[in-house]
Amino acid sequence: MLSSLTVKQRMYLIIGAIFTLFAVMSYFAIQNGTSARDLGIAKTGEVMLEDQKAKIQVATHTIALAVGHAIADIDEPDKKIEVIRKLIDDIRFENDKSGYYFVYDGTINVALPPNTSLQGKDLGGLKDKNDVYLVRDLRDKAAGGGGFVQYLWDKGDIKDVPKLSYAETIPGTQMWIGTGVYLDNIEAYQSAMIADINGQVKKHIFVMLITAGLIFVGIITLCLVIVVGIVRGLRSMINSFQDIAEGEGDLTKRIAISTKDEIAELARWFNLFLDKLQAIIRTISQNTLAVDSESNNLSTIASNLSNNAEQTSNLSDNVASSAEEMSVNMNNVAAAMEESTTNTSMVASAAEEMTATINEIAANSEEAHTISERAVSQAESTSIRMAELGASADAISKVTETITEISEQTNLLALNATIEAARAGDAGKGFAVVANEIKELAKQTAEATLDIKKQIDDVQSTTTTTVNEIKEISDVINSVNTIVATISSAVGEQSTAAEEIANNINQAALGLSEVNENVSQVTIVAGSITKDISMVNEAAGNISTSSSQVNVSSQDLLRMAEELKKVVNTFKI
Repeated sequence: MLSSLTVKQRMYLIIGAIFTLFAVMSYFAIQNGTSARDLGIAKTGEVMLEDQKAKIQVATHTIALAVGHAIADIDEPDKKIEVIRKLIDDIRFENDKSGYYFVYDGTINVALPPNTSLQGKDLGGLKDKNDVYLVRDLRDKAAGGGGFVQYLWDKGDIKDVPKLSYAETIPGTQMWIGTGVYLDNIEAYQSAMIADINGQVKKHIFVMLITAGLIFVGIITLCLVIVVGIVRGLRSMINSFQDIAEGEGDLTKRIAISTKDEIAELARWFNLFLDKLQAIIRTISQNTLAVDSESNNLSTIASNLSNNAEQTSNLSDNVASSAEEMSVNMNNVAAAMEESTTNTSMVASAAEEMTATINEIAANSEEAHTISERAVSQAESTSIRMAELGASADAISKVTETITEISEQTNLLALNATIEAARAGDAGKGFAVVANEIKELAKQTAEATLDIKKQIDDVQSTTTTTVNEIKEISDVINSVNTIVATISSAVGEQSTAAEEIANNINQAALGLSEVNENVSQVTIVAGSITKDISMVNEAAGNISTSSSQVNVSSQDLLRMAEELKKVVNTFKI
Protein backbone atom coordinates (compact mmCIF):
# COMPACT_ATOMS: atom_id res chain seq x y z
CA MET A 1 0.00 0.00 0.00
CA LEU A 2 2.89 2.39 0.84
CA SER A 3 4.49 1.70 -2.56
CA SER A 4 1.96 4.07 -4.15
CA LEU A 5 3.10 6.99 -1.92
CA THR A 6 6.03 9.30 -2.52
CA VAL A 7 8.89 9.64 -0.04
CA LYS A 8 7.52 12.99 1.12
CA GLN A 9 4.07 11.52 1.67
CA ARG A 10 5.58 8.64 3.62
CA MET A 11 7.49 11.07 5.86
CA TYR A 12 4.32 13.08 6.41
CA LEU A 13 2.67 9.80 7.36
CA ILE A 14 5.44 9.22 9.93
CA ILE A 15 4.96 12.75 11.32
CA GLY A 16 1.22 12.07 11.63
CA ALA A 17 2.04 8.85 13.49
CA ILE A 18 4.30 10.86 15.84
CA PHE A 19 1.48 13.32 16.54
CA THR A 20 -0.84 10.39 17.23
CA LEU A 21 1.74 8.85 19.56
CA PHE A 22 2.05 12.19 21.41
CA ALA A 23 -1.74 12.45 21.79
CA VAL A 24 -2.04 8.84 23.00
CA MET A 25 0.79 9.31 25.49
CA SER A 26 -0.78 12.52 26.79
CA TYR A 27 -4.14 10.78 27.15
CA PHE A 28 -2.69 7.85 29.07
CA ALA A 29 -0.58 10.21 31.23
CA ILE A 30 -3.68 12.17 32.24
CA GLN A 31 -5.64 8.93 32.79
CA ASN A 32 -2.87 7.46 34.91
CA GLY A 33 -2.64 10.70 36.98
CA THR A 34 -6.40 10.71 37.54
CA SER A 35 -6.44 7.02 38.45
CA ALA A 36 -3.55 7.51 40.88
CA ARG A 37 -5.33 10.48 42.44
CA ASP A 38 -8.60 8.58 42.87
CA LEU A 39 -6.78 5.54 44.25
CA GLY A 40 -4.83 7.71 46.70
CA ILE A 41 -7.93 9.50 47.90
CA ALA A 42 -9.81 6.21 48.28
CA LYS A 43 -6.96 4.71 50.27
CA THR A 44 -6.73 7.88 52.37
CA GLY A 45 -10.47 7.65 53.08
CA GLU A 46 -10.06 4.03 54.14
CA VAL A 47 -7.16 4.94 56.42
CA MET A 48 -9.08 7.86 57.92
CA LEU A 49 -12.10 5.60 58.48
CA GLU A 50 -9.92 3.07 60.26
CA ASP A 51 -8.44 5.92 62.34
CA GLN A 52 -11.93 7.10 63.24
CA LYS A 53 -12.92 3.57 64.23
CA ALA A 54 -9.85 3.18 66.35
CA LYS A 55 -10.43 6.59 67.90
CA ILE A 56 -14.06 6.05 68.90
CA GLN A 57 -13.34 2.50 70.02
CA VAL A 58 -10.57 3.68 72.37
CA ALA A 59 -12.64 6.63 73.55
CA THR A 60 -15.70 4.46 74.20
CA HIS A 61 -13.71 1.80 76.00
CA THR A 62 -12.00 4.47 78.16
CA ILE A 63 -15.21 6.20 79.14
CA ALA A 64 -16.92 2.84 79.78
CA LEU A 65 -14.19 1.91 82.25
CA ALA A 66 -14.38 5.33 83.86
CA VAL A 67 -18.16 5.18 84.22
CA GLY A 68 -17.95 1.63 85.52
CA HIS A 69 -15.53 2.64 88.26
CA ALA A 70 -17.58 5.74 89.06
CA ILE A 71 -20.81 3.82 89.75
CA ALA A 72 -19.28 0.67 91.14
CA ASP A 73 -20.03 1.61 94.77
CA ILE A 74 -23.50 3.05 94.12
CA ASP A 75 -26.42 0.76 94.76
CA GLU A 76 -29.37 2.95 93.82
CA PRO A 77 -30.21 2.84 90.09
CA ASP A 78 -31.31 6.48 89.92
CA LYS A 79 -28.14 7.53 91.60
CA LYS A 80 -26.14 5.60 89.05
CA ILE A 81 -28.00 7.26 86.19
CA GLU A 82 -27.43 10.69 87.67
CA VAL A 83 -23.71 10.07 88.02
CA ILE A 84 -23.53 8.76 84.44
CA ARG A 85 -25.27 11.85 83.06
CA LYS A 86 -22.97 14.17 84.95
CA LEU A 87 -19.94 12.33 83.64
CA ILE A 88 -20.86 12.47 79.93
CA ASP A 89 -23.07 15.57 79.54
CA ASP A 90 -20.23 18.00 79.04
CA ILE A 91 -17.92 15.79 76.97
CA ARG A 92 -17.59 16.97 73.30
CA PHE A 93 -14.96 16.16 70.67
CA GLU A 94 -14.32 16.84 66.93
CA ASN A 95 -13.63 20.35 65.72
CA ASP A 96 -17.30 21.09 65.20
CA LYS A 97 -18.20 19.60 68.62
CA SER A 98 -20.31 16.94 66.94
CA GLY A 99 -18.85 14.12 69.00
CA TYR A 100 -20.63 13.01 72.21
CA TYR A 101 -21.48 9.88 74.30
CA PHE A 102 -24.82 8.16 74.91
CA VAL A 103 -25.87 5.45 77.37
CA TYR A 104 -28.72 2.87 77.09
CA ASP A 105 -30.15 0.22 79.29
CA GLY A 106 -31.23 -2.26 76.64
CA THR A 107 -33.13 -0.01 74.24
CA ILE A 108 -34.16 2.55 76.89
CA ASN A 109 -32.16 5.75 76.69
CA VAL A 110 -30.29 6.66 79.87
CA ALA A 111 -28.23 9.63 78.71
CA LEU A 112 -28.35 11.57 75.44
CA PRO A 113 -26.70 14.99 75.94
CA PRO A 114 -27.72 16.59 72.59
CA ASN A 115 -31.42 15.76 73.16
CA THR A 116 -32.28 15.20 76.84
CA SER A 117 -36.00 14.98 76.01
CA LEU A 118 -35.45 11.43 74.81
CA GLN A 119 -33.91 10.29 78.07
CA GLY A 120 -35.94 7.56 79.74
CA LYS A 121 -37.70 6.55 76.54
CA ASP A 122 -37.51 3.24 74.69
CA LEU A 123 -35.85 3.97 71.34
CA GLY A 124 -35.70 0.38 70.09
CA GLY A 125 -37.87 1.28 67.08
CA LEU A 126 -35.60 4.13 65.96
CA LYS A 127 -34.31 3.63 62.40
CA ASP A 128 -32.78 5.66 59.54
CA LYS A 129 -34.02 6.00 55.96
CA ASN A 130 -32.20 2.80 55.06
CA ASP A 131 -34.19 0.84 57.69
CA VAL A 132 -31.17 0.42 59.98
CA TYR A 133 -32.44 -0.01 63.60
CA LEU A 134 -29.45 1.73 65.06
CA VAL A 135 -30.28 1.37 68.83
CA ARG A 136 -31.02 -2.33 68.61
CA ASP A 137 -27.97 -2.99 66.41
CA LEU A 138 -25.67 -1.11 68.82
CA ARG A 139 -27.18 -3.01 71.76
CA ASP A 140 -26.46 -6.29 70.05
CA LYS A 141 -22.89 -5.22 69.21
CA ALA A 142 -22.31 -4.17 72.86
CA ALA A 143 -23.71 -7.46 74.12
CA GLY A 144 -21.32 -9.25 71.79
CA GLY A 145 -18.27 -7.54 73.29
CA GLY A 146 -18.41 -4.29 71.31
CA GLY A 147 -18.86 -3.38 67.66
CA PHE A 148 -19.51 -0.77 65.01
CA VAL A 149 -22.76 0.26 63.27
CA GLN A 150 -22.94 2.72 60.34
CA TYR A 151 -26.17 4.61 59.62
CA LEU A 152 -27.59 7.97 58.50
CA TRP A 153 -28.22 10.66 61.11
CA ASP A 154 -29.02 14.38 61.17
CA LYS A 155 -26.15 16.78 61.86
CA GLY A 156 -27.75 20.03 62.89
CA ASP A 157 -29.57 21.34 59.86
CA ILE A 158 -27.95 18.82 57.59
CA LYS A 159 -30.10 15.77 57.05
CA ASP A 160 -29.01 12.15 56.67
CA VAL A 161 -25.29 12.52 57.21
CA PRO A 162 -23.35 9.19 57.31
CA LYS A 163 -22.34 8.39 60.89
CA LEU A 164 -20.23 5.63 62.44
CA SER A 165 -20.91 4.58 66.04
CA TYR A 166 -19.29 2.13 68.50
CA ALA A 167 -20.87 0.61 71.61
CA GLU A 168 -19.72 -1.69 74.44
CA THR A 169 -21.10 -2.71 77.85
CA ILE A 170 -20.26 -0.67 80.98
CA PRO A 171 -18.38 -3.03 83.30
CA GLY A 172 -20.42 -4.23 86.28
CA THR A 173 -23.78 -3.17 84.77
CA GLN A 174 -26.43 -4.14 82.21
CA MET A 175 -26.05 -0.76 80.49
CA TRP A 176 -23.95 -0.05 77.42
CA ILE A 177 -22.28 3.17 76.25
CA GLY A 178 -21.50 4.38 72.77
CA THR A 179 -20.29 7.26 70.70
CA GLY A 180 -19.98 8.16 67.06
CA VAL A 181 -18.42 10.42 64.45
CA TYR A 182 -19.91 11.91 61.33
CA LEU A 183 -18.15 10.68 58.19
CA ASP A 184 -18.67 13.94 56.32
CA ASN A 185 -15.43 15.05 57.95
CA ILE A 186 -13.65 12.36 55.96
CA GLU A 187 -15.42 13.44 52.78
CA ALA A 188 -14.47 17.06 53.47
CA TYR A 189 -10.88 16.04 54.00
CA GLN A 190 -11.00 13.98 50.79
CA SER A 191 -12.40 16.96 48.91
CA ALA A 192 -9.56 19.09 50.19
CA MET A 193 -7.08 16.39 49.15
CA ILE A 194 -8.69 16.21 45.69
CA ALA A 195 -8.25 19.93 45.24
CA ASP A 196 -4.59 19.79 46.34
CA ILE A 197 -3.82 16.71 44.26
CA ASN A 198 -5.59 18.10 41.20
CA GLY A 199 -3.46 21.21 41.40
CA GLN A 200 -0.28 19.20 41.68
CA VAL A 201 -1.35 16.77 38.93
CA LYS A 202 -2.32 19.55 36.54
CA LYS A 203 0.98 21.27 37.17
CA HIS A 204 3.01 18.15 36.52
CA ILE A 205 0.92 17.18 33.49
CA PHE A 206 1.38 20.65 32.04
CA VAL A 207 5.14 20.45 32.55
CA MET A 208 5.18 16.95 31.06
CA LEU A 209 3.13 18.01 28.03
CA ILE A 210 5.35 21.04 27.41
CA THR A 211 8.51 18.95 27.69
CA ALA A 212 7.16 16.09 25.56
CA GLY A 213 5.75 18.57 23.06
CA LEU A 214 9.13 20.23 22.68
CA ILE A 215 10.79 16.84 22.22
CA PHE A 216 8.22 15.80 19.60
CA VAL A 217 8.56 19.15 17.82
CA GLY A 218 12.32 18.56 17.70
CA ILE A 219 11.78 15.05 16.34
CA ILE A 220 9.33 16.33 13.71
CA THR A 221 11.75 19.14 12.73
CA LEU A 222 14.55 16.58 12.39
CA CYS A 223 12.27 14.39 10.25
CA LEU A 224 11.40 17.35 8.03
CA VAL A 225 15.08 18.18 7.61
CA ILE A 226 15.83 14.57 6.70
CA VAL A 227 12.88 14.48 4.30
CA VAL A 228 13.96 17.71 2.61
CA GLY A 229 17.51 16.37 2.21
CA ILE A 230 16.34 13.02 0.80
CA VAL A 231 13.82 14.64 -1.52
CA ARG A 232 16.39 17.15 -2.74
CA GLY A 233 18.86 14.35 -3.62
CA LEU A 234 16.14 12.29 -5.25
CA ARG A 235 14.89 15.31 -7.16
CA SER A 236 18.40 15.86 -8.56
CA MET A 237 18.52 12.23 -9.74
CA ILE A 238 14.97 12.45 -11.13
CA ASN A 239 15.95 15.56 -13.12
CA SER A 240 18.95 13.69 -14.55
CA PHE A 241 16.78 10.72 -15.52
CA GLN A 242 14.17 13.05 -16.99
CA ASP A 243 16.82 14.84 -19.02
CA ILE A 244 18.03 11.54 -20.46
CA ALA A 245 14.49 10.24 -21.08
CA GLU A 246 12.84 13.39 -22.45
CA GLY A 247 15.71 15.67 -23.38
CA GLU A 248 18.40 15.28 -26.03
CA GLY A 249 19.73 12.06 -24.53
CA ASP A 250 22.98 13.60 -23.30
CA LEU A 251 24.89 10.67 -21.84
CA THR A 252 27.91 12.84 -20.98
CA LYS A 253 26.19 14.43 -17.96
CA ARG A 254 26.83 13.09 -14.46
CA ILE A 255 25.24 13.67 -11.04
CA ALA A 256 27.37 15.75 -8.68
CA ILE A 257 28.05 13.88 -5.37
CA SER A 258 28.48 16.04 -2.28
CA THR A 259 27.35 13.72 0.56
CA LYS A 260 28.17 10.24 1.86
CA ASP A 261 24.69 8.87 2.45
CA GLU A 262 22.66 6.27 0.54
CA ILE A 263 21.50 8.93 -1.94
CA ALA A 264 25.12 9.64 -2.78
CA GLU A 265 25.77 5.90 -3.19
CA LEU A 266 22.76 5.64 -5.50
CA ALA A 267 24.04 8.63 -7.50
CA ARG A 268 27.46 6.98 -7.79
CA TRP A 269 25.91 3.78 -9.10
CA PHE A 270 23.76 5.80 -11.48
CA ASN A 271 26.86 7.55 -12.85
CA LEU A 272 28.46 4.11 -13.32
CA PHE A 273 25.29 2.99 -15.14
CA LEU A 274 25.55 6.03 -17.43
CA ASP A 275 29.18 5.12 -18.19
CA LYS A 276 28.18 1.60 -19.23
CA LEU A 277 25.14 2.85 -21.13
CA GLN A 278 27.31 5.35 -23.00
CA ALA A 279 29.70 2.54 -24.00
CA ILE A 280 26.77 0.36 -25.10
CA ILE A 281 25.21 3.13 -27.19
CA ARG A 282 28.60 3.83 -28.77
CA THR A 283 28.97 0.12 -29.69
CA ILE A 284 25.41 0.03 -31.05
CA SER A 285 26.15 3.12 -33.12
CA GLN A 286 29.20 1.47 -34.66
CA ASN A 287 27.36 -1.81 -35.33
CA THR A 288 24.39 0.00 -36.87
CA LEU A 289 26.51 1.04 -39.85
CA ALA A 290 27.64 -2.57 -40.39
CA VAL A 291 24.04 -3.78 -40.10
CA ASP A 292 22.98 -1.24 -42.71
CA SER A 293 25.64 -2.45 -45.18
CA GLU A 294 24.91 -6.12 -44.58
CA SER A 295 21.17 -5.47 -44.97
CA ASN A 296 21.77 -4.11 -48.49
CA ASN A 297 23.91 -7.16 -49.40
CA LEU A 298 21.30 -9.52 -47.94
CA SER A 299 18.56 -7.83 -49.93
CA THR A 300 20.54 -8.31 -53.19
CA ILE A 301 21.28 -11.98 -52.41
CA ALA A 302 17.64 -12.57 -51.53
CA SER A 303 16.50 -11.11 -54.86
CA ASN A 304 18.90 -13.34 -56.83
CA LEU A 305 17.92 -16.37 -54.82
CA SER A 306 14.26 -15.65 -55.41
CA ASN A 307 14.77 -15.42 -59.20
CA ASN A 308 16.78 -18.69 -59.31
CA ALA A 309 14.22 -20.43 -57.15
CA GLU A 310 11.44 -19.33 -59.47
CA GLN A 311 13.29 -20.75 -62.52
CA THR A 312 13.96 -23.98 -60.68
CA SER A 313 10.32 -24.19 -59.73
CA ASN A 314 9.23 -23.78 -63.40
CA LEU A 315 11.63 -26.50 -64.59
CA SER A 316 10.51 -28.78 -61.80
CA ASP A 317 6.90 -28.26 -62.84
CA ASN A 318 7.71 -29.36 -66.43
CA VAL A 319 9.66 -32.43 -65.30
CA ALA A 320 6.95 -33.30 -62.81
CA SER A 321 4.29 -33.12 -65.55
CA SER A 322 6.31 -35.42 -67.84
CA ALA A 323 7.07 -37.84 -65.03
CA GLU A 324 3.44 -37.88 -64.03
CA GLU A 325 2.36 -38.65 -67.61
CA MET A 326 4.97 -41.45 -67.81
CA SER A 327 3.74 -42.79 -64.50
CA VAL A 328 0.16 -42.85 -65.85
CA ASN A 329 1.28 -44.76 -68.99
CA MET A 330 3.25 -47.23 -66.92
CA ASN A 331 0.26 -47.74 -64.71
CA ASN A 332 -1.86 -48.53 -67.78
CA VAL A 333 0.75 -51.01 -69.05
CA ALA A 334 0.99 -52.55 -65.60
CA ALA A 335 -2.79 -52.91 -65.52
CA ALA A 336 -2.83 -54.61 -68.95
CA MET A 337 -0.01 -56.94 -67.95
CA GLU A 338 -1.79 -57.66 -64.74
CA GLU A 339 -4.94 -58.59 -66.65
CA SER A 340 -2.94 -60.80 -69.08
CA THR A 341 -1.24 -62.49 -66.17
CA THR A 342 -4.59 -63.07 -64.55
CA ASN A 343 -6.06 -64.58 -67.74
CA THR A 344 -3.00 -66.79 -68.30
CA SER A 345 -3.14 -67.92 -64.73
CA MET A 346 -6.82 -68.77 -65.21
CA VAL A 347 -6.00 -70.78 -68.39
CA ALA A 348 -3.14 -72.54 -66.57
CA SER A 349 -5.49 -73.35 -63.77
CA ALA A 350 -8.10 -74.66 -66.23
CA ALA A 351 -5.42 -76.76 -67.99
CA GLU A 352 -4.29 -78.13 -64.69
CA GLU A 353 -7.88 -78.92 -63.82
CA MET A 354 -8.42 -80.56 -67.25
CA THR A 355 -5.22 -82.58 -66.77
CA ALA A 356 -6.42 -83.67 -63.37
CA THR A 357 -9.82 -84.54 -64.84
CA ILE A 358 -8.27 -86.54 -67.73
CA ASN A 359 -5.99 -88.32 -65.27
CA GLU A 360 -9.00 -89.08 -63.13
CA ILE A 361 -10.90 -90.35 -66.25
CA ALA A 362 -7.88 -92.50 -67.17
CA ALA A 363 -7.77 -93.86 -63.68
CA ASN A 364 -11.51 -94.51 -63.75
CA SER A 365 -11.23 -96.11 -67.23
CA GLU A 366 -8.44 -98.33 -66.00
CA GLU A 367 -10.54 -99.26 -63.01
CA ALA A 368 -13.56 -99.89 -65.30
CA HIS A 369 -11.39 -102.10 -67.50
CA THR A 370 -10.34 -104.06 -64.41
CA ILE A 371 -13.94 -104.27 -63.20
CA SER A 372 -15.07 -105.41 -66.72
CA GLU A 373 -12.48 -108.16 -66.76
CA ARG A 374 -13.57 -109.16 -63.25
CA ALA A 375 -17.24 -109.11 -64.43
CA VAL A 376 -16.40 -111.34 -67.42
CA SER A 377 -14.66 -113.74 -65.08
CA GLN A 378 -17.61 -113.65 -62.68
CA ALA A 379 -20.09 -114.16 -65.56
CA GLU A 380 -18.19 -117.22 -66.82
CA SER A 381 -18.01 -118.62 -63.28
CA THR A 382 -21.73 -117.92 -62.80
CA SER A 383 -22.53 -119.60 -66.12
CA ILE A 384 -20.61 -122.71 -64.97
CA ARG A 385 -22.43 -122.63 -61.62
CA MET A 386 -25.78 -122.27 -63.38
CA ALA A 387 -24.91 -125.29 -65.63
CA GLU A 388 -24.07 -127.26 -62.54
CA LEU A 389 -27.36 -126.06 -61.01
CA GLY A 390 -29.22 -127.35 -64.13
CA ALA A 391 -27.49 -130.73 -63.79
CA SER A 392 -28.42 -130.86 -60.09
CA ALA A 393 -32.02 -130.03 -61.02
CA ASP A 394 -32.04 -132.90 -63.54
CA ALA A 395 -30.74 -135.25 -60.84
CA ILE A 396 -33.38 -134.03 -58.41
CA SER A 397 -36.00 -134.58 -61.14
CA LYS A 398 -34.92 -138.20 -61.44
CA VAL A 399 -35.10 -138.58 -57.64
CA THR A 400 -38.67 -137.18 -57.65
CA GLU A 401 -39.62 -139.66 -60.32
CA THR A 402 -38.27 -142.45 -58.13
CA ILE A 403 -40.20 -141.04 -55.14
CA THR A 404 -43.34 -140.99 -57.34
CA GLU A 405 -42.89 -144.59 -58.26
CA ILE A 406 -42.37 -145.51 -54.58
CA SER A 407 -45.52 -143.56 -53.67
CA GLU A 408 -47.56 -145.41 -56.33
CA GLN A 409 -46.27 -148.76 -55.13
CA THR A 410 -47.01 -147.79 -51.49
CA ASN A 411 -50.53 -146.85 -52.53
CA LEU A 412 -50.94 -150.29 -54.22
CA LEU A 413 -49.64 -151.96 -51.10
CA ALA A 414 -52.09 -150.00 -48.95
CA LEU A 415 -54.92 -151.01 -51.27
CA ASN A 416 -53.92 -154.65 -51.03
CA ALA A 417 -53.65 -154.34 -47.25
CA THR A 418 -57.13 -152.86 -47.07
CA ILE A 419 -58.49 -155.71 -49.12
CA GLU A 420 -56.78 -158.27 -46.93
CA ALA A 421 -58.06 -156.53 -43.80
CA ALA A 422 -61.60 -156.70 -45.14
CA ARG A 423 -61.20 -160.39 -45.72
CA ALA A 424 -59.89 -160.89 -42.18
CA GLY A 425 -63.02 -159.36 -40.73
CA ASP A 426 -62.86 -157.99 -37.23
CA ALA A 427 -59.34 -159.23 -36.75
CA GLY A 428 -58.13 -157.09 -39.57
CA LYS A 429 -59.77 -153.80 -38.52
CA GLY A 430 -56.64 -152.44 -36.87
CA PHE A 431 -54.53 -153.37 -39.83
CA ALA A 432 -57.14 -151.73 -42.09
CA VAL A 433 -56.70 -148.46 -40.13
CA VAL A 434 -52.91 -148.62 -40.60
CA ALA A 435 -53.39 -149.37 -44.26
CA ASN A 436 -55.61 -146.33 -44.62
CA GLU A 437 -53.03 -144.21 -42.90
CA ILE A 438 -50.28 -145.50 -45.18
CA LYS A 439 -52.55 -144.86 -48.10
CA GLU A 440 -53.09 -141.27 -46.97
CA LEU A 441 -49.37 -140.84 -46.39
CA ALA A 442 -48.59 -142.25 -49.84
CA LYS A 443 -51.15 -139.87 -51.28
CA GLN A 444 -49.55 -136.85 -49.50
CA THR A 445 -46.10 -138.03 -50.61
CA ALA A 446 -47.28 -138.21 -54.19
CA GLU A 447 -48.75 -134.69 -53.97
CA ALA A 448 -45.53 -133.32 -52.41
CA THR A 449 -43.48 -135.06 -55.03
CA LEU A 450 -45.60 -133.50 -57.74
CA ASP A 451 -45.02 -130.03 -56.16
CA ILE A 452 -41.29 -130.67 -55.94
CA LYS A 453 -41.24 -131.80 -59.50
CA LYS A 454 -43.14 -128.73 -60.55
CA GLN A 455 -40.70 -126.48 -58.62
CA ILE A 456 -37.72 -128.33 -60.10
CA ASP A 457 -39.18 -127.85 -63.56
CA ASP A 458 -39.47 -124.10 -62.83
CA VAL A 459 -35.88 -124.00 -61.52
CA GLN A 460 -34.67 -125.84 -64.61
CA SER A 461 -36.54 -123.41 -66.82
CA THR A 462 -35.22 -120.38 -64.88
CA THR A 463 -31.70 -121.80 -64.82
CA THR A 464 -31.75 -122.31 -68.52
CA THR A 465 -32.99 -118.75 -69.07
CA THR A 466 -30.41 -117.37 -66.62
CA VAL A 467 -27.55 -119.24 -68.27
CA ASN A 468 -28.61 -117.80 -71.63
CA GLU A 469 -28.83 -114.28 -70.18
CA ILE A 470 -25.47 -114.64 -68.38
CA LYS A 471 -23.97 -115.58 -71.71
CA GLU A 472 -25.45 -112.46 -73.25
CA ILE A 473 -24.21 -110.33 -70.28
CA SER A 474 -20.78 -111.89 -70.65
CA ASP A 475 -20.78 -110.93 -74.31
CA VAL A 476 -21.84 -107.33 -73.43
CA ILE A 477 -19.18 -107.10 -70.70
CA ASN A 478 -16.57 -108.33 -73.14
CA SER A 479 -17.64 -105.61 -75.55
CA VAL A 480 -17.57 -102.97 -72.73
CA ASN A 481 -14.17 -104.20 -71.66
CA THR A 482 -12.87 -103.75 -75.17
CA ILE A 483 -14.35 -100.23 -75.41
CA VAL A 484 -13.00 -99.24 -71.92
CA ALA A 485 -9.55 -100.48 -72.88
CA THR A 486 -9.73 -98.30 -76.01
CA ILE A 487 -10.95 -95.29 -73.96
CA SER A 488 -8.24 -95.84 -71.33
CA SER A 489 -5.57 -95.86 -74.02
CA ALA A 490 -6.99 -92.69 -75.62
CA VAL A 491 -7.37 -90.94 -72.24
CA GLY A 492 -3.74 -91.76 -71.40
CA GLU A 493 -2.64 -90.10 -74.61
CA GLN A 494 -4.92 -87.08 -73.91
CA SER A 495 -3.57 -86.82 -70.35
CA THR A 496 -0.02 -86.66 -71.62
CA ALA A 497 -0.93 -83.97 -74.15
CA ALA A 498 -2.93 -81.97 -71.57
CA GLU A 499 -0.03 -82.18 -69.12
CA GLU A 500 2.35 -80.79 -71.74
CA ILE A 501 -0.15 -77.97 -72.48
CA ALA A 502 -0.51 -77.17 -68.76
CA ASN A 503 3.28 -77.06 -68.36
CA ASN A 504 3.61 -74.68 -71.30
CA ILE A 505 0.81 -72.44 -69.99
CA ASN A 506 2.38 -72.37 -66.52
CA GLN A 507 5.72 -71.34 -68.01
CA ALA A 508 3.94 -68.62 -69.99
CA ALA A 509 2.14 -67.44 -66.80
CA LEU A 510 5.47 -67.32 -64.95
CA GLY A 511 6.96 -65.26 -67.75
CA LEU A 512 4.01 -62.86 -67.68
CA SER A 513 4.28 -62.59 -63.88
CA GLU A 514 7.94 -61.64 -64.16
CA VAL A 515 7.09 -59.10 -66.86
CA ASN A 516 4.24 -57.76 -64.70
CA GLU A 517 6.54 -57.53 -61.68
CA ASN A 518 9.13 -55.67 -63.72
CA VAL A 519 6.45 -53.31 -65.04
CA SER A 520 5.17 -52.80 -61.48
CA GLN A 521 8.68 -52.01 -60.32
CA VAL A 522 9.08 -49.58 -63.19
CA THR A 523 5.74 -48.04 -62.21
CA ILE A 524 6.85 -47.73 -58.59
CA VAL A 525 10.12 -46.18 -59.68
CA ALA A 526 8.21 -43.80 -61.95
CA GLY A 527 5.88 -42.92 -59.06
CA SER A 528 8.86 -42.41 -56.78
CA ILE A 529 10.47 -40.20 -59.41
CA THR A 530 7.21 -38.26 -59.67
CA LYS A 531 7.10 -37.85 -55.89
CA ASP A 532 10.75 -36.81 -55.80
CA ILE A 533 10.15 -34.31 -58.58
CA SER A 534 7.07 -33.06 -56.70
CA MET A 535 9.15 -32.70 -53.57
CA VAL A 536 11.83 -30.91 -55.61
CA ASN A 537 9.10 -28.69 -57.00
CA GLU A 538 7.72 -28.10 -53.49
CA ALA A 539 11.22 -27.43 -52.18
CA ALA A 540 11.78 -25.01 -55.03
CA GLY A 541 8.49 -23.33 -54.15
CA ASN A 542 9.52 -23.20 -50.50
CA ILE A 543 12.89 -21.76 -51.53
CA SER A 544 11.08 -19.19 -53.61
CA THR A 545 8.75 -18.36 -50.71
CA SER A 546 11.67 -18.29 -48.28
CA SER A 547 13.59 -16.09 -50.69
CA SER A 548 10.65 -13.73 -50.78
CA GLN A 549 10.49 -13.78 -47.01
CA VAL A 550 14.25 -13.23 -46.81
CA ASN A 551 13.83 -10.35 -49.19
CA VAL A 552 11.04 -8.92 -47.04
CA SER A 553 13.09 -9.55 -43.89
CA SER A 554 16.12 -7.86 -45.43
CA GLN A 555 13.93 -4.89 -46.27
CA ASP A 556 12.63 -4.87 -42.68
CA LEU A 557 16.18 -5.22 -41.38
CA LEU A 558 17.25 -2.33 -43.55
CA ARG A 559 14.33 -0.28 -42.24
CA MET A 560 15.13 -1.24 -38.62
CA ALA A 561 18.78 -0.36 -39.19
CA GLU A 562 17.66 3.09 -40.33
CA GLU A 563 15.39 3.46 -37.30
CA LEU A 564 18.17 2.22 -34.98
CA LYS A 565 20.51 4.71 -36.53
CA LYS A 566 17.98 7.47 -35.83
CA VAL A 567 17.56 6.29 -32.22
CA VAL A 568 21.32 6.13 -31.65
CA ASN A 569 21.74 9.57 -33.14
CA THR A 570 19.38 10.95 -30.47
CA PHE A 571 22.05 10.21 -27.82
CA LYS A 572 25.06 12.36 -27.27
CA ILE A 573 28.05 10.05 -26.68
